[in-house]
Amino acid sequence: MGVEDPGPREAEARIDVERLLATLPPTEALVIRRRFGIGTPQETGSAVGKVLGLGKQRIGQIQAKALARMRGRAARGDRLA
Repeated sequence: MGVEDPGPREAEARIDVERLLATLPPTEALVIRRRFGIGTPQETGSAVGKVLGLGKQRIGQIQAKALARMRGRAARGDRLA
């Protein structure tokens, strides 16, 4: 009663996230995917760092930069299609 099916909204959000990820440099996209478990199991900064040969602090820096880019593009309403 009164609760809408979250399915279509979730699907739309996933599409938006994938489009935003596609705008990032490959390393940034990989870090975001692995840290947040997008299409892969979620991993710690240390685990992602081992894959890329980087320290967890550097992974944190890359993650922060990528999230800032994604937020900025979403806020500006950049065309993602």
